[in-house]
Amino acid sequence: MYTNFLNRLKKFFLSTLGNKANFLTKVKDSERISRFLVPDHFKKLNMEVKAAAFLPPKDLQMSVYQTTTLDDPAVWHIGKKFVEAKRKDGKSIEARADLFAIDIRHQSLDIVSSPTPHKLHAHIIAWSLEKSSHRLKAAELALRAVLLIKP
Repeated sequence: MYTNFLNRLKKFFLSTLGNKANFLTKVKDSERISRFLVPDHFKKLNMEVKAAAFLPPKDLQMSVYQTTTLDDPAVWHIGKKFVEAKRKDGKSIEARADLFAIDIRHQSLDIVSSPTPHKLHAHIIAWSLEKSSHRLKAAELALRAVLLIKP
């Protein structure tokens, strides 16, 4: 049902905007997804991603990047230029959590391309309006993610 809604919405935007509406492109299950982390979102000692790293923002569109095609320096460059530089709190990116799009979908969430501010930017969407489910889904995503500390 949700996929049907996304497809109808995509068709609407494509008919309205033409090829400029590629922001609703579904991300492949095999795509590596990176979420950039500030220090309070991970434990370096035991290499653990905290659930807080995957709690959705108020608009329920969590910012991530599709990084399968990139080498490590290029991924960190995106984090510095498009995430750290735009943070309003001034916190620096110290790590990232990598997982696959299929891991996100196993939590009954979805991930779609959203090429602003970068062509590889995406959003984790389909969060329930009930906040009680957010912590459980965030904890599952954190468990599946691999923590990489910034070099």
